[in-house]
Amino acid sequence: MATLQERLETATTQVETDSGLLHDIIHGDVNTTVQTDGGPVKSVAKLFGDLEAQYEAIEYYTNLAQQAAAEANTAAAIDLNEATVSIDFEIPSGSNGLSVGPVAVAPGITVTISPGSTWAII
Repeated sequence: MATLQERLETATTQVETDSGLLHDIIHGDVNTTVQTDGGPVKSVAKLFGDLEAQYEAIEYYTNLAQQAAAEANTAAAIDLNEATVSIDFEIPSGSNGLSVGPVAVAPGITVTISPGSTWAII
C-alpha cells in the first residue's frame, strides 16, 4: 500500500497535469484540440469558431434557398404556394407576404409577422 506521502505526490502530479489541460482548453486558439483521458476536447476558441462557421453556413444556404424560390416564382406565368405552412416562417420587418388561400398552418408551426409587415391571403 502506498504511503500518505506517495499518495499526495501522485495526487499533486495529477492536479498539475489536469491544470495544464484545462489551461490549454481555456486559452487554446481556434485550431486547438486538447487530448484528454476522456478523448479530444476543443478549446473554447475552437468551439465558438466552429459554431460560428456552422451558423454562417446555415445562413448562407437559407439565403440561397430563399433566392432560388423567389427566382422560381418569378419565372413562371402562374405562381404556386403550398396549401399548408409546414415549417416555422418569419416575415421580416419591412417585408410583406402573399399567399393564395385557403392556407392552413400545421400544428406546432409558427408564422411570425414582424412589426411593420403584413401577410395577405387572397
